[in-house]
Amino acid sequence: MKTESRSQRRKQKLQYLVDYHGGLAAIAIAAKLTPGALARILKGRGPSQKSSAARQPEWLETQAARQIETSLDLCEGWFDSPGAVPSRFGPD
Repeated sequence: MKTESRSQRRKQKLQYLVDYHGGLAAIAIAAKLTPGALARILKGRGPSQKSSAARQPEWLETQAARQIETSLDLCEGWFDSPGAVPSRFGPD
């Protein structure tokens, strides 16, 4: 059985939130991040090479995950927990 990496899980969940909320811009505005930073995470490219955080892509991805969780009232660690979507986004 193939195990999903933390990065893969975060990308899948971020893509779900982007689809649910109508685009990268909506998530970026809520989390006070740039759409470009979120797009790089989705593409697995990490931060911009101009960024001083370019040497720390995992830290940046983790920081972005926590900011998004906080801004969308998701529980801390939701991006890293098993399961496709939070219960509040599931079927009623």
